Amino acid sequence: MPTAIPLEFIQPGVSGFVPITIGAITKKWCVYAHWYGDPPIVRWLGVCPLHQYVLAPDASENSEWRRLMTNGANLYAQLIAILETRNDAINHRFRMLKVIQPHCNTAGHEINRFSKVYCFENKETYQSAAHAARTLNIAPSALSNHLSGRVGYKTVGGYTFKKVQ
Repeated sequence: MPTAIPLEFIQPGVSGFVPITIGAITKKWCVYAHWYGDPPIVRWLGVCPLHQYVLAPDASENSEWRRLMTNGANLYAQLIAILETRNDAINHRFRMLKVIQPHCNTAGHEINRFSKVYCFENKETYQSAAHAARTLNIAPSALSNHLSGRVGYKTVGGYTFKKVQ
């Protein structure tokens, strides 16, 4: 059984019984975590309407989560917060992502915060996209869009990059 997420992240009252009427449950949002492994680690931090918590609709879009489920993995679920609006839930999840750093990001791929990038024009390899953006005075969002292959970002600041392993 995994160790629960530290209490400073959990909304007061959620770890015990929370009084909710059937009509109100369809109007509330929740933040939840899925744990997996030995030792258990957070694989997924999700946000969904409270009445869909058991179905984990946003987790099912995650490729790593789907892979674990098709392999018969035992995932542990933890309800972390019940909130009034979707924005409140997303903001709560965002604050948790910074500290907990779950094993998978929303695309399902392993998180590698410091993927190196190679610049074809100056033939330099940078430790991260952020480092390349700072060094070459490029907007980090534009570099991210370029590396993701988004339309309109064939080059960025006159440079062309690729991710390297």
